[in-house]
Amino acid sequence: MNLTGKIGTMLALAMLCGAVSHAGVVIEEEESTSGSMMRPEASTRKQTVMLEGHKEKLVSQHDIIIDLDKGTMTMIDPANKTYTELPTGFGGVLARSFAPLNLEYKKTGNKKTIAGHNCVEYTGSGKNPNGEYSVTACYSKDAPGAGEYDKFQKAMVEKLGAAATGGSNPPEGVPLESKRTTKITGIAMPGMSPEQAKAMSQALANRPPVTSTITVTSIKEEKLPADTFAIPQGYTKREMAHGPPGGLPMGHPSIPPAGAAPPAAPPPGNS
Repeated sequence: MNLTGKIGTMLALAMLCGAVSHAGVVIEEEESTSGSMMRPEASTRKQTVMLEGHKEKLVSQHDIIIDLDKGTMTMIDPANKTYTELPTGFGGVLARSFAPLNLEYKKTGNKKTIAGHNCVEYTGSGKNPNGEYSVTACYSKDAPGAGEYDKFQKAMVEKLGAAATGGSNPPEGVPLESKRTTKITGIAMPGMSPEQAKAMSQALANRPPVTSTITVTSIKEEKLPADTFAIPQGYTKREMAHGPPGGLPMGHPSIPPAGAAPPAAPPPGNS
């Protein structure tokens, strides 16, 4: 093979590798919330999001691994060395209950620099049978890994259907900052009786809105270790007997809309 043929072969292989390989993305975040239905007190915490291809891992109080190819969402409890595996479709059930319906994002005209990267600010509002929501988020197409992040979101929406966004269409890129205000006016979930729903609505009527802000402090591309999305050795599988595990997120940025704080984890031993 002559030099021209070798170069052509190398370019073809490089294009093929580029088509099937993925750059890992690591996002460091800080979240502050005024409280929630499950955690009334204000709180601040740090969390890390790692994604590569069709897999994502959220590292916080409880670790969460989403594998779109396997169709699973795995909750990992480091304190008790246990994990619970759910079908990703279960997240769609929660999304239908809590995601704002048909939230339309519009540019505010503001631009920011967050974690050293430029972003464009959008705002939107929406509601569903459970409450009313407003979101202000600053999306970047230029931050490292923004394209890979966006691909994962689109793949997840395709996997879960419109339930993942409530029919909304978030801007392209990665949100470097997201502020959300949530006013829960009632709870309507499968299995809840009308009496229970009414009592819950009355209890929520005088509660102030919950505000939550997630800010990216660092975002970078890097190849992730092979065991990033694996269950740690020595962990015991825990079956879900009644309802979702307490650490299941209601709206992490990777499960639009962004900014909802997850409820508190259940006490060890409750399944």
